[in-house]
Amino acid sequence: MNCLVTSIEIIIVGCLAFLFLGLTRWMGRETREGLPDEYSSPVMAIELVRTSAGIDEILGSWGSDARRKMSESTHKDFVFIFGYTLFFVALGLLLSQINFSWAKWIGWAAILFSLLAATFDFIEDTRILKAVGLAPGIADNTLALSIRHASLVKWACLFIVFILLAIILLSYERDWATLAGALFMLGGLLGLLGTILNALGFIGRAFNWLLPAGMLAFGIGAIVLAILFTFFSSKFLARFC
Repeated sequence: MNCLVTSIEIIIVGCLAFLFLGLTRWMGRETREGLPDEYSSPVMAIELVRTSAGIDEILGSWGSDARRKMSESTHKDFVFIFGYTLFFVALGLLLSQINFSWAKWIGWAAILFSLLAATFDFIEDTRILKAVGLAPGIADNTLALSIRHASLVKWACLFIVFILLAIILLSYERDWATLAGALFMLGGLLGLLGTILNALGFIGRAFNWLLPAGMLAFGIGAIVLAILFTFFSSKFLARFC
């Protein structure tokens, strides 16, 4: 029986991992003091905002630099959504072909949750842009909570994707890809815990680090996977044959 996957497909996914990492770097991470709920990032603060007062506190006065930066960051995020969706879908398709009984279904589940994450991320961004376009004092709690709820679903879906991909990577023989799988799993568990706690109202310096820590762990795993798949693709063909 011939392999359904060749080195070319593995290299393509490795290159998409590098694209994802490049877009992550391009997005950047602004920090600011004095944000609601002790967030250090204004983007994270607006995504998980709970009140209209929080929106005004994050965005500042009409025409403020904070408002301009939020608009720029949100427009860039539409490109990032496309990039990470492409990477997750391609990786899910590739890993679904691994010689492991449940890989097909887990891979397709990862693709489904990737698309759900992208959908709610798009909804979140459109609502943030609506808030940016409103003068201070106009936004209400309904808008704030609509941003927050879309964001929480997005984060939950993303971290579930990390966990599903990790299960496949950890299901085969131990090699360097196992390290990527372990980092994916760590990132998914930390992030999902942070999302659940945030949804339950556990917010503050003691809890807010969980989501970025989950993304950081996944990012390191993505670096490992990008290098392995791009430059050592032939070593992984045995997983698909």
